[in-house]
Amino acid sequence: MTDELELLTPPPQAAPSSGRVGLSAATLVYSSDGRYVFQRQAHVVRVLHSQSGRVLHECVRADNKSAVRALALHPHNALQLLAAYDDGYIIVWDFVEHKPLAELDAKAPVLWMASSRTSASQLLLVVQTDANTWSLIEFSLKKKKRGRVLFQNSKKQFQAAALQSYTTPQGDGEQAVPGDFLVVAAGDKLVTLWLRHQSGAKDSGNRVYSMQKLNHLRDVTCVAVSPTQREFSIGDQIGQIYRYQQQGETASKMHWHSHAVHCIQYSSDGQFLLSGGEECVLVSWQLETGRRAYLPRLPASVEVIAPRQDGGVYAVGLADSVLFQYNPVTREQEWEARGLARAGNSAANSLPTRQLVVDPVSKALVLNGSSGAGVLQFYEPFADRVLQTLLLSERNQVTRTEDEVLPTLRASHSCFSSRGGDLVTLHAPTTAKHGDEQALRFWTRRVDGSFFVNTAIDAPHGRAQVTSMTYSPSQTEDSLVTADEQGDFKVWQKTATETGGASWHCQAVVRFRDEPVTAVGFARDGSLLAVAYGNKLTLWDVATHSLRRVIPSADGQTITQIVFPGINSPYVVVVTDSQVQVWSLLSLSLWWRYTVPKGAVVAEESLYERFLVWLPVDDSKKKTLVLVFDAQTPVPTCVRVVDVGCKVWSAGFHPGTGDIVLLDNKTGVWRLDGPKARSQDARRRKQAHVAAVAARDAAKDGEQEAKALSAIYNAASGGRLAEKSPATCMRGLMAWRPTALRLAACSTRRLTSCRP
Repeated sequence: MTDELELLTPPPQAAPSSGRVGLSAATLVYSSDGRYVFQRQAHVVRVLHSQSGRVLHECVRADNKSAVRALALHPHNALQLLAAYDDGYIIVWDFVEHKPLAELDAKAPVLWMASSRTSASQLLLVVQTDANTWSLIEFSLKKKKRGRVLFQNSKKQFQAAALQSYTTPQGDGEQAVPGDFLVVAAGDKLVTLWLRHQSGAKDSGNRVYSMQKLNHLRDVTCVAVSPTQREFSIGDQIGQIYRYQQQGETASKMHWHSHAVHCIQYSSDGQFLLSGGEECVLVSWQLETGRRAYLPRLPASVEVIAPRQDGGVYAVGLADSVLFQYNPVTREQEWEARGLARAGNSAANSLPTRQLVVDPVSKALVLNGSSGAGVLQFYEPFADRVLQTLLLSERNQVTRTEDEVLPTLRASHSCFSSRGGDLVTLHAPTTAKHGDEQALRFWTRRVDGSFFVNTAIDAPHGRAQVTSMTYSPSQTEDSLVTADEQGDFKVWQKTATETGGASWHCQAVVRFRDEPVTAVGFARDGSLLAVAYGNKLTLWDVATHSLRRVIPSADGQTITQIVFPGINSPYVVVVTDSQVQVWSLLSLSLWWRYTVPKGAVVAEESLYERFLVWLPVDDSKKKTLVLVFDAQTPVPTCVRVVDVGCKVWSAGFHPGTGDIVLLDNKTGVWRLDGPKARSQDARRRKQAHVAAVAARDAAKDGEQEAKALSAIYNAASGGRLAEKSPATCMRGLMAWRPTALRLAACSTRRLTSCRP
């Protein structure tokens, strides 16, 4: 990376090995005082505010991008955090100043790490000794080097481990001593170790340990140790949870999960056990009675659970990069922080059309999420957070049966009105083969920024598949065009209803040829519609739906994209399989053209009436050439050669900053300096956008404060407000709150009725 090229989002996590579920090490940890939450994100350690979920800062190594494998609190310094990396190094971070204090070499990739509270200079590590062997070792923080090898295995793959330090004596009678209880799981094998100081010895290096080996009925997926006594629990491959006593005896078996248990965690008082997995449900078990409580209908599988030391709340991480704080008393989420959830870890799934879709209001990128029920994410790349999500269907995330592969809903096209008040999506299951499985949805934006379905059209073109869709950029009329594989294109119009609302209906169905429509596009003023039939570009009058002109592509190749650069530009840009062609609409003649490799795509910026083209430099496709053109001249106004390590899937101008945003084929989002990026105007635009993002974060914090005050107010009222709606209760509370907080509170999901 250089100053002009910057990765805005952490790379995707490495895919787990075949058959592996769950996380082997702690990747989510609360600070000792509970004020911060530490989260691993690829090579980045994020520090979040535990009251709001807002990212305060990030701890990133300057010269190395190795992935973070495990996190642990420093055993005797509450302001420091230990992070173990895939390259074998352990970094001691000052997480307040977000700077590294020390670098320790474990001599091998670290798979798991924990710090001891009974031996403050000691770490316990699981390291990958070679391709088939892993070892459990001691590591001295004081001496900064490895110690004894406690256990080694070359037959079973390491799965998970858990450590609990007991400062109060454990055991019976005179044998009761403080110590560390460790459980390691590998395949169907379990190893427990009890580490303690020798009588009269103070040197942590003289600790003795006893080991016990156990066999389980099947592969173990996760493990947790009780914080109050030498007891541990495991989750296995078929969804069963077993509790074991310190002697290795099974105390009880619990079964609710239908698939492998991904994570389990004890409460701080040891009375509850929380578990999660592929069912998208957080389960809370009361260990004494066996009763269960649920937090259902989560958007993705539960991958990690971290308790705060005071036992009041839990941080829960989901597979779609959602992190939230769960209160087990109220059984509610106190806050939620969303990260980018890559659909199938592929940009082809996140953005099928290769055209960046930007919300005109929030300036967020709109991408497909990973939920099987279908979800759109409004992703702010400069803050690396998802501002909101939009469910494409009113159904819950469902889980598979045994080895079944479930189809997922995915939006193939999405587009906004010019002011952002309307959104149109076209979605279908990934297994769809005909148009009767497609669904067209017209959404209207509420005052608080959320969307509701205005009009729903199933099978908008019958059995014919919709191939293209475009929204008119006109400021005065709302219309949409969809086109299909049989040659029809439909014009959809938004009209007022008698009740004062609006609805959408099909105004016209037009066909020029009995061949597939390959591209559609509106002129910037909305008066002209261009429809491509193979290698023929047809121009239509929008008002009368009459054909004006037919222009053949200059090279005779199929037209794949149509772009009108700007409202004052008399040109249309046509992309074929082998060329980018600029045609003059005044003379209906070819103005200029470039030969490009197959798969080249164009993106326009209407503000400056320019467009960009990106194409691979060589066959390796790791380097990409980005060219910015003014339509009237074939001489590019900006030339960039970028290397993001893989193919660039999509590119476009960010309307908030003027930078060029790149999307690689793994859905990594990059920022590239645009034309005149160092100019005063460009810097002013960028500063204004960053300030707007910061203001949204501040408003989000206001929402959390409002929710907390609401809970206090309801509790103090002794339930007298229970019969009233949440919005009515909040309005009573907001009467004495500042106006800014009142406006922030009205943007929460519960307070939609606060709208004027």
